[in-house]
Amino acid sequence: MSLGPVCASAEQRQLAGIRQENPYLFPSTSKSDSHVSGWHAIMHVSVKAGVPDRAITATKMRHFTSTMYAALDIPEA
Repeated sequence: MSLGPVCASAEQRQLAGIRQENPYLFPSTSKSDSHVSGWHAIMHVSVKAGVPDRAITATKMRHFTSTMYAALDIPEA
């Protein structure tokens, strides 16, 4: 079963400053052609919070995510 494309309305995207041609579901704002980068967002907040360099790495984030997901005990089906 296909749900079709999932996106905000053209009006909502315009109000948020998203280019009409930007095809991403999680687009960058400021008229960018790109998408949001989760890693850059986390690093930006980490720097502002004074988190020491290398305290948060991509490997640690993947490990944390997989550990948290495994703890949810979600059935395969």
